[in-house]
This record gives sequence, C-alpha cells and structure tokens, in this order.
Amino acid sequence: MARKDLSGRTSGGGVVPLCVRLGGQGARPCASYAGRSLRIAVVDGDGRATTAVSELVKELAPCWMCQSISSGSQPGGAPADHPDLILMDIGAPSLAALASVRSLKALWPTVPLLVLAAVLEPDYVAGFITAGASGCLLNPIAPETLARAIEDVLQNCVALCPEAQAALVAYLQRQNLDDSFGGLSWQERKVGHLLAQQLSAQEIAVRLGVSRVTVHSHLARIYRKLGVHSREEARRRFTGLG
Repeated sequence: MARKDLSGRTSGGGVVPLCVRLGGQGARPCASYAGRSLRIAVVDGDGRATTAVSELVKELAPCWMCQSISSGSQPGGAPADHPDLILMDIGAPSLAALASVRSLKALWPTVPLLVLAAVLEPDYVAGFITAGASGCLLNPIAPETLARAIEDVLQNCVALCPEAQAALVAYLQRQNLDDSFGGLSWQERKVGHLLAQQLSAQEIAVRLGVSRVTVHSHLARIYRKLGVHSREEARRRFTGLG
C-alpha cells in the first residue's frame, strides 16, 4: 500500500522514510532514526490523554514503539525498558508538570525529554529547560516540526519552537528586574508575577495547579522577604513601581 512521507512523496511498502524540510533546502531524510526501533515514552503531564501524540509518532515512523505512562507514576511504575526519548504532553504548564520533568530526568538523566505544551509561558519554558528538558514545542504540532525536533534532541541539540524561543528571551530580559528578588524561590517569583497581573489567590492556584493554601503560604513568605505588608505593595514591587 502506497503511503506519503513527510516530504509529500509516495513510498511503497515497508518503513516510510522520515524526511524533514529545512527552510528552502528541500527535504532531508532522517534515515538513522526512521529505520531504527526507537523506544519512546509518552507522558501525560497533566492527566490528559496521550493518544494523539502517540498516533502522531507512529505516523512518523511505524517502527518506533510508544508506551504511555502517567506523570504520577512512581519509578516502579515506569516502563521497564530504558526509553530513547521522552515526550511530555501537557496542556497549560503547572508546577506539577515541572515536578514531573525533574522526576523523569532523575530517573533517566541521559534520556532526551521534549515538552509539548498548549501554552508556553516564559517562566515555565525556562523552568522546563533548567529542569533538564531538551526542548519545548507548542502543541498542536505539525508532523514535520515534531520530526525535526526528535532528530535534534537525539543528536544532543536543543529543540525550541519560535514561540518557546520568544518566551525564553522574555524570561532572560526580565532577569534585571528579578535580580532584586534574589531571596525568593522560583515558585515565589512565579506567584509574585501572577499577583502583578491582578490575579486572585484562587486564580493563581488554578494557574499553577496547586491549592489556595499553598498560594497563601507563598504570599506570606513573599511579604516577609520583601518587607511588604499588603498585596498592593507586593504588586508594585513586582511591576517595578515600588
């Protein structure tokens, strides 16, 4: 049965060559990976189904083997076989998803990990990369984009889509402001920046995937460390007005 590869050409039976279009240079076959039986762990970073990502991977190269695991799995519940690649499929980034990246990298420190997220916020893109992710991509994703990213990370390169690049630049450009918050933890800074956006404690809790009690604990530490006594004072500090 004839099938089309990613370059749009028709192929006969057998493994479909994995091709990637590189800006104006035509298609480059990824022969070293398309014909190789890669083991790919597809992780649901926030409880969502991973079926779509697994099916997309199978379309890229039928010989690649996917195994879906839950982000809440303990090491003993993870795949027995050492994967060649980890794809983490999440919706809105959260502290729980960030913790999952750290846990997976602790379990498999040498395995490349790609984060596929529906939203790419500066703090989280920087957090995922710092936690050990090899790249961040905006989901839904085009097959050729995922193919190129998989090839890149398997060759020890970083894979960032344009949106992730912009988010990372925004994070780095904001560091001059954040330097005055050196005593705050990453989570406290994140809460502070959301507070500066006029979000309530409940809205911050939903955005971060934590309880409102946890948010109030972060706020109490922020007030103490910054020497402020109200949310308005804290907002002014985080917006550079205080």
